[in-house]
Amino acid sequence: MNNRNIANQLVRESITEALLRLMSKKDFSEISISELTKTAGVSRVSFYRNYESKEDILLQHMENTVTIEFGKVIEGTPNASIEQIWETAFSMFQPLLPTIRLLKKSGLSPLFYEFLRCHSEKFKPDCTTPERYMQAAVVGLFFSAYNAWLDGGMKETPAQLARMYQNIRLDSILQAESVQEN
Repeated sequence: MNNRNIANQLVRESITEALLRLMSKKDFSEISISELTKTAGVSRVSFYRNYESKEDILLQHMENTVTIEFGKVIEGTPNASIEQIWETAFSMFQPLLPTIRLLKKSGLSPLFYEFLRCHSEKFKPDCTTPERYMQAAVVGLFFSAYNAWLDGGMKETPAQLARMYQNIRLDSILQAESVQEN
């Protein structure tokens, strides 16, 4: 990595850290680019050289934090059980927990969903129509499960959640709903 790339990386890190600090103190919508760049100690030009919006900072931060692990989960391993895949899926987002909480507090949970959706497509970009629908279902299920876990205070471990989710079958969910309707 050359000096310019290193300097650019430092600028991005400063901007990200500044945004996360500001989000912990105030509403996302109240954070201006001027305030952000001043807090980060960088120029507005540096901001716009690296990002188009504040949301881009958060998406890039999530990308940098979990992309490698996410790829492993999406691709799976030949010998992994469903329980192991779920446990990995819940565990790999632990480093992002403070960011995901800030997103939720700021009403920006859709950014986390968008991150999950984009990455599922990234690892299987040329999938067939049925596979695309399956990817959408898995992303929606994981996003909802993670939000329920956060809302519940994250009392369960990733291993406990994995045991619960490994047995989810759509037919049993639909059957439970029809019993409740009667």
